[in-house]
Amino acid sequence: MARPSMTWCFKAHCPTPTSSRCREMCRALCAHHLNIDYFPTNFVVRDGLLHYIDFECNGYMDEWSFESWGARYWSQTPELLEYAASH
Repeated sequence: MARPSMTWCFKAHCPTPTSSRCREMCRALCAHHLNIDYFPTNFVVRDGLLHYIDFECNGYMDEWSFESWGARYWSQTPELLEYAASH
């Protein structure tokens, strides 16, 4: 049985404002000088809320913020499409 594509999973199961929720998380974490891994597979949606389920947490660096790195994986960017095609 073929598993559903990552893009299908996001469209079917993620609430519409997921990237805005990630931006909220980024702002809150930045205030504490922290970054998380914003790659979409590190999150789940439960009861309409986006939850971070990875344990990776690092000192804040702008190059690894949601806006600088994570955002490219939360929309139909070439990076996401390339990843989704290979997994």
